[in-house]
Amino acid sequence: MKTVRYGVIGLGNQGKKYIESYFMKDMVPDASLVAVCDTDPAAVKGVVEALGFEGAVFSDYREMIDSGMVDAVMIETPHYDHPEMTVYGLTHGVHVLCEKPLCIKEEDIDRILAAEGASDAMLGVCHQNRYNPANLFVKQYLQEHGVRAAHGTVAWHRDAA
Repeated sequence: MKTVRYGVIGLGNQGKKYIESYFMKDMVPDASLVAVCDTDPAAVKGVVEALGFEGAVFSDYREMIDSGMVDAVMIETPHYDHPEMTVYGLTHGVHVLCEKPLCIKEEDIDRILAAEGASDAMLGVCHQNRYNPANLFVKQYLQEHGVRAAHGTVAWHRDAA
């Protein structure tokens, strides 16, 4: 099996956590982290120093994708960047795993799905909480009661730990 060459775009809390969890602990078989990208030099320096990363470093995601060094990217940037980066990766034949939400504007979904449909690359979206008991309950409730639209607010607190 071919080793998939990954790049991570966005080295904030989530990007760093994925690198630590998946790549530094060899949690993803047949995958190798070969490149990282962030517009913030301090974030890059933090990952390189804290994790001992020795691969390629980019400040522009397009340059990383165009380099030919990566087969797949993980997008861990602010929500508003997800559509552009996802479409760029897919249209350049690079597999994309995007943090949720895939997009925040309804009009972006058609662009993303068109890029996915026209590409040989695959698109995945992180939804790591979809099997939590509370989420399963809400899904079942909505289905059983024929609810077609709903609005919810989630209060989430993350401390420094």
